[in-house]
Amino acid sequence: MGSLQITCQCSTSVVHFFCEAVIRLKIEVLTELNAVLETVSLLIGYYNQAELTEEKYWENLAENGITKDKRLDDVYRLIERVYGLFIEKAVVEEGDEFFFKGKEESLAFALMTLLLDNKERELVSIDEVPESEVRQLLIDSFFESDRKPQTTADVFEIFKEAEEEAGASNPEFNWKFLLIFEEPKKYLSRFIDILNRNILVFYEIFDAMKGTLDPLLASFEANCETFIHYELENLSSFVSKDGVRVVPMLVGALGFMVVEEDLIFAGLCYHEIYGYLDRREQPVEKVVPALKVLGDNSKFEILRFLKEAPNYNVEIAKHMGLTPATVSHHMTALFSLSLVTMEQVNKKVYYSVNEEQIKKIIANLEIAFL
Repeated sequence: MGSLQITCQCSTSVVHFFCEAVIRLKIEVLTELNAVLETVSLLIGYYNQAELTEEKYWENLAENGITKDKRLDDVYRLIERVYGLFIEKAVVEEGDEFFFKGKEESLAFALMTLLLDNKERELVSIDEVPESEVRQLLIDSFFESDRKPQTTADVFEIFKEAEEEAGASNPEFNWKFLLIFEEPKKYLSRFIDILNRNILVFYEIFDAMKGTLDPLLASFEANCETFIHYELENLSSFVSKDGVRVVPMLVGALGFMVVEEDLIFAGLCYHEIYGYLDRREQPVEKVVPALKVLGDNSKFEILRFLKEAPNYNVEIAKHMGLTPATVSHHMTALFSLSLVTMEQVNKKVYYSVNEEQIKKIIANLEIAFL
C-alpha cells in the first residue's frame, strides 16, 4: 500500500482522502445526526430491550477482542441514558412491533433508506414513490445478485428452497416480508406513521442531552481522522469512487455501516475503538518514566506554560526564571518521552505540548487503577 494522508478543510466540512496506490476519494464528513436513523434505532431498542443490557454490551465487544475499558464504559453510559429517555417517552401502539422486533429489524432498516434524506421534524407521505421502487429496494436488500425474484411467487419459492437447504427458516420474517412485498405502499405508510409519532421524541432527547452531544458532534470530523482511512481502505470495493458522505450515529455510537455506496454511518464514539486498540498496545509500565518527569515542578510548569501557546527556549527561560541551558535540559527530557513536539519557525525551535501523549498517559493510568 502507498502512504495515507488526510487533510481537513474545516470551512466546508470536507475531508480529502488519498491512498497513493489504490484510491482517491472525496469524503464529506457531516456533523448532524440523522433523525430518521436515530428514531428507527431507538424503536428497535424499545422492542428488543433484552439486548440493551450492560452484559450484552460487553459480550458484543468481547466478540471483537475488546475487554473492560473505562472510556468504552463511558460510551455505554451515554447509550444507556439515550435509550432510557426514549423508553420513558416512546409513543407506541399495538402492532408497531411488526417492523422492529427480533430479526424483523432488518425490514425497518431497509424501509428507512427511502426516508434518510428527510430534513423535517415530521416525515411527509411519499405517495409519489412507485410500488415497484419499494419492491426493488426489498429485493436488493435481501436477495443475492445471482437470483433476484420478480413476483411474490418467486419470493415464496426462494424462501422455500432456503428452508429445504438449510433445514431451518424464519417463518415470522418470511411472512412479514411477503406482506410488505404484496402491499408496499400500505406498509410504508404505516411505517412512516410510527416514525412520525416518535421522531419528535428523538428531538426532545437531543435537546435534553445537548450539553453532552454538542462537543461530540463538534469533534466528530476530527475524530474521523482516527479511523476513516483504515475503514475505507477495507471498503474500497463497496463505496463510490466519486466520494462518500459520513454521517454520525448516536444510538449506534460504536457502529459503522455502509448504507449506500456513497453514504456511510459512523458511530459518534467509533474512534474510541481505535483508541482502545492504541491504549492496549501501550504497556502500563511506560507511564512510570513520564510520571517521574511530570513530578518535577519545573518540567510540569513548562508544560502548563506551553499549553497556552507554542514557544521557544529563550521565552520559556524568561517565563520560568531559569537559564536557557537549564531549560534546554528540561526540554530534552520532555521531548525524549514525547511530552512535547518541536517545530522550526524562522530559525527558532518552537515547543508545543503533545496532547495525544498526555491522553495516552491518562488512559494508561485508567487501565492501571480504574
